[in-house]
Amino acid sequence: MKRIILAGVAALAMGGAAHAGSNGYGSTGFSSGFDWEGLYIGGSAGVALGSPTLSGSIGYNKVSNDLLFGIEGSGIWYTAGAFGGEVQGRLGILASSDVLLYGAAGLGVINPGATYGLLGVGMELAVSDQMTIGGQLSATSWGAGTAKVSLRWYLN
Repeated sequence: MKRIILAGVAALAMGGAAHAGSNGYGSTGFSSGFDWEGLYIGGSAGVALGSPTLSGSIGYNKVSNDLLFGIEGSGIWYTAGAFGGEVQGRLGILASSDVLLYGAAGLGVINPGATYGLLGVGMELAVSDQMTIGGQLSATSWGAGTAKVSLRWYLN
């Protein structure tokens, strides 16, 4: 499972790098000049703390030049039957107008009240005027890793 997730994140990274040099609606069909600032909602699927997960999130980004500062909150359902949540800050750089590379740090909780810290890296790629697809890999203070693929809709 880890190899599949890592292969997916690598594919996203290569696609973002290939797309970073293109302008406008080229042969890739992606948008140009994505607006990263503002409120967004999203969903993701992944693996966290040894369990497959589904989550919903809401966040806000502020952009200054090519730097992005953001905060995101997520509700997480673990297929093992547990529920949890995370709050994380994001600091990123716009590799192009359509590609965001970022680092993330935050705190999480799983019922019944077990908490953990997380530190991660991620990438988002604009696929329309308001949508992105991305991936994030994180390490937790429990020594476990997390991986997720996300779809976000920017409400600007």
